[in-house]
Amino acid sequence: NVVSQTQPTVRRQVFSQATTERVTAMLSQAVNGGGAKNAYVAGYRVAGKTGTAEKTDQVVGELVVGIQPTSLVMDCNNKLWTVTDGGYEGSPYGHEAPSLYRIDAETFTIEKQFKFEFGDAPSEVQLNGTKDKLYWINEDIWEMDVNADRVPVRPFLPYDNTIYYGLTVCPRTGDVYIADAIDYVQQGMVYRYSSSGELIDEFYVGVIPGAFCWK
Repeated sequence: NVVSQTQPTVRRQVFSQATTERVTAMLSQAVNGGGAKNAYVAGYRVAGKTGTAEKTDQVVGELVVGIQPTSLVMDCNNKLWTVTDGGYEGSPYGHEAPSLYRIDAETFTIEKQFKFEFGDAPSEVQLNGTKDKLYWINEDIWEMDVNADRVPVRPFLPYDNTIYYGLTVCPRTGDVYIADAIDYVQQGMVYRYSSSGELIDEFYVGVIPGAFCWK
């Protein structure tokens, strides 16, 4: 049974019939053979409009950190992290001790600088899936809470006659994957550790493994 039936009440016509037909014809052309052709459906009259966006390479801001910053990640607090390698002796750009920087992304200012020693070579800054743990390579593998006020004194994984060359953290499980270049000649090795630092497995890969990506 029909409890109630409502009919719309036309108060005024916004566009004239001629204007409506003209605009519909123009938008139909975009679907039938223009930029919106992917919206075409056989047997139906479809009208559409593609969007446009302005692209520019204009620099809108800059922040000076140390010499030769490499990695750049954003944590769960919307803080940017980058690490510098400090350059090298005799470099025309200078030479200094490396540093790890925490940057306030909202104000685009340096919030905290963690200094390393001359001779250190930090690289490959990574975050876990929840973005509250920071990892990097500096001969050893290091782990640090993003809210920490100082770098840890003990590594997550100590150096063991290896050449740690790549690093990533599984965004789902938190497992830590480390690439070992061994001697830059033979096949490299990838080690998988749990978030607590226990070795799960290891396997050979190609020569000088250095980068990971996740689907």
